[in-house]
Amino acid sequence: MPREFETIRFPFTASKVGTNLYFVKKIEHEFEDGTAKITLSLEGGMINKYREFALDKALFQGWIHFTDIFELQSYELDDKINRLYRT
Repeated sequence: MPREFETIRFPFTASKVGTNLYFVKKIEHEFEDGTAKITLSLEGGMINKYREFALDKALFQGWIHFTDIFELQSYELDDKINRLYRT
């Protein structure tokens, strides 16, 4: 079972989505009626741990809202985080 930030390769996805390399963004565990369910959230490409930690810190400090993650493009979110750390 891969852990958070580890990479997984799915060679059969490269022609359809442009990458075969994914990293584990989040792991969720559910236990119900004697059954365990594990859900891995994957994101395509290479991981930048510094970006992920900077994003978590910005969320924790209240510098960005959690809806920004869903509403902004990745580059817009990066620009917003970079501006926070440059001031």
